[in-house]
Amino acid sequence: MFRQLPFPFLALLGLFPLSVRAEESVLQERPGHSVHGQSFDEGPRRFAKLMGGTGNVHFPVTTTSPESQQFFDQGVGQLHGFWYYEAERSFRQVLHLDPNCVMAYWGMAMANVENEPRAREIIAKGVKEIEKGSEKEKMWIRSLENYFAETKTPDERKAQGRRVERDWEAISLLDTNDLEARAFVIYQTWWNSSRRSLDISSPLSLQSMANDIFAKTPLHPAHHFMIHLWDAEGHKNGIPSAALCGPSAPQIAHMWHMPGHIYTGLQRWNDAAWQQDASTRVDHRHMMEDHTMPDQIHNYAHNSEWMIRNWNHVGRAKESLQVAKNMMEEPRIPRSRKVAEDPDQKWDAGGSAYALGRQRLVETLLRWELWDDVLALASTPYLDAGQDTPEKLSREHLVALAYNAKGNAPEFNAARQRLADLLTGLRQERTAALEQAEMDAHTKDSPPDATNKALADASARFTDPITRALDFLDELSVLQALAENRREEALELRKKLKRLPDERRILLDLKLGNTDDAVNAAQAFANNSKNQVLPAALLLQALQAANKADDAAKQFENLRNIAGYADPDLPIFLRVHPTTDWHTPPPPASDLGPRPDLDSLGPLLWKPTPAPAWHLATAEGQPVGSDQYAGKPYVLIFFLGKGCPHCVRQLQAFEPQAAAFTAAGLPIVAISTDTPLGVAETIKLGREGGSLPFPIISDSGRTAFRDFNAFDEFENTALHGTFLIDAAGLVRWQHISYEPFMRADFLLQEAQRLLKFSGGAPSVAGQ
Repeated sequence: MFRQLPFPFLALLGLFPLSVRAEESVLQERPGHSVHGQSFDEGPRRFAKLMGGTGNVHFPVTTTSPESQQFFDQGVGQLHGFWYYEAERSFRQVLHLDPNCVMAYWGMAMANVENEPRAREIIAKGVKEIEKGSEKEKMWIRSLENYFAETKTPDERKAQGRRVERDWEAISLLDTNDLEARAFVIYQTWWNSSRRSLDISSPLSLQSMANDIFAKTPLHPAHHFMIHLWDAEGHKNGIPSAALCGPSAPQIAHMWHMPGHIYTGLQRWNDAAWQQDASTRVDHRHMMEDHTMPDQIHNYAHNSEWMIRNWNHVGRAKESLQVAKNMMEEPRIPRSRKVAEDPDQKWDAGGSAYALGRQRLVETLLRWELWDDVLALASTPYLDAGQDTPEKLSREHLVALAYNAKGNAPEFNAARQRLADLLTGLRQERTAALEQAEMDAHTKDSPPDATNKALADASARFTDPITRALDFLDELSVLQALAENRREEALELRKKLKRLPDERRILLDLKLGNTDDAVNAAQAFANNSKNQVLPAALLLQALQAANKADDAAKQFENLRNIAGYADPDLPIFLRVHPTTDWHTPPPPASDLGPRPDLDSLGPLLWKPTPAPAWHLATAEGQPVGSDQYAGKPYVLIFFLGKGCPHCVRQLQAFEPQAAAFTAAGLPIVAISTDTPLGVAETIKLGREGGSLPFPIISDSGRTAFRDFNAFDEFENTALHGTFLIDAAGLVRWQHISYEPFMRADFLLQEAQRLLKFSGGAPSVAGQ
């Protein structure tokens, strides 16, 4: 193993000329971290570009650089679109171009409105430089100093929010032509309501203020704020802004997403899905152009899964499956957690593209009875549950339903037994957890109340999965009894099903001959699901089964009117109508505003992008490059030389796993900022005999670091980076940060998962 290195004494000043540098240039003890303090570690580290399409806005600031003003305006447009990461990049570019533009600190703080401790640190820098600003700019900066000050009580927090609202109103009154001050007043009034529980006394007054802005700038991105306002106050009032929100800032994905709130509230599911489709495509284009991983994009995963839900409402099942599978193909990136002190970086499934994609995949397969698709996917990574017990439960339930529908009793019974075994395992785990909690409480001599709470807590995490397993098994028991012609037993077992989703309950009642119950349930389902195709189709099927011909004829016309975008060959449609040519898409609504061709916005599906070619040298000066790894996957680790102690710890974390990576067909290559001589010294730190289980290559010129974006352009310094390159030379996974990626075990598992999608999966180590 490696010996521990002392922290080096470094003073990396970089190219980002902050006037507070004299105070902060004191020692950068951890390479990769910003010389300007912790608040700059997490932000963008690459230069911004003038991209256009971020909003027709102008916010004049004191600057000697016309280009700096352009970037400031771009940042303001990005703030309006809640594209906070890129907004911060634009404002940091302002400061790079003009270190005396104090309003750049205001912009960066605003870009961290959802990370208030960081915003507080940033605006404090602006306060130190406040005398460089105009009187009006001082008002803007002081307003945020007060807004982000720490509070002790909810009432103080509310007063703080109301004060900044009044501060910005005062700024707007200085100049009746200051559209941006008025836009920020509208934004802050809504934000105070959403985040600080302050009532909006008059939504109409905000709309009137917005109308004044739109009269001068019809495509101002303040349409975004009006959608948020009317999403809570009355969706139909938001239609005008829904029509213009995306066109007002077409480069910002969230601006295409937001009208979906209005259309969803109005049950206009296809219009909502179009907006989410547009948003997804803009995100995909930016990700693929900028080499950004999907889960690192705000709102991306939620937008995509919501699009699938809305597509399912209108019967677009095939596209739903396509996008859900694509979401599962996307890389899972653990969040950084001060790795130098805490190496346990965690991947949180909640809200990730993978987790939401899998949920929508299973939901779509179940909802539309796509049993052939289920069986085709059962042996693929898309339904591979790994070690996740809830995912295993849903997989075996889904497979069992498919085999039941196909009349394959042996495979149905096998899947049902696997589900029962999972339930047994959960119960055993719960028993063990309770015994451990009881033992711990006894050891601590806990009082009875504390012991009871510990036992309840130990049991609680098993409640939901055990309940799901029992519900699944009860449903399968009814289906098994039906398949074996034990109808009376099936009817009795049916009484136990209390939590069955509406669509499966209706279909099961129809199979059991409970026609009246099915009609009543289907009518209620349709009434509660306005303009949704599946409830309407199920009601039609129930009415047909009940021989209610007149009612069925009326319901068929209703279905025809709302199913114009549905896939006509879905099982439910083939049951209620023998042909597939019974509907056509309706004409577009007249209140949608300009809608570009979706393909012009970006691709529907995310794809990994090509890795840059690299040509470097070993410690011995021998040339080595990416062409030597062509046709096979490998892992690249960019580290900051032998003088970086947390880089050494990263090598220590990967060194014991090197054999497992090799056995899995995944060689590791480490690229250092050191010269070849420095690389040789690093190698001597390795195992006895002066060797490491993977090659270390010199990139003292930082060429590859720059090409892979593992480089801070503002401070002209290298960053930590870890990459998975597949056999086709595509970047399947990456982690670029001020701190190194430490979880070699996670990366090995994730690589094996991701490479299955590329058709060139390495073998699993040890198998």
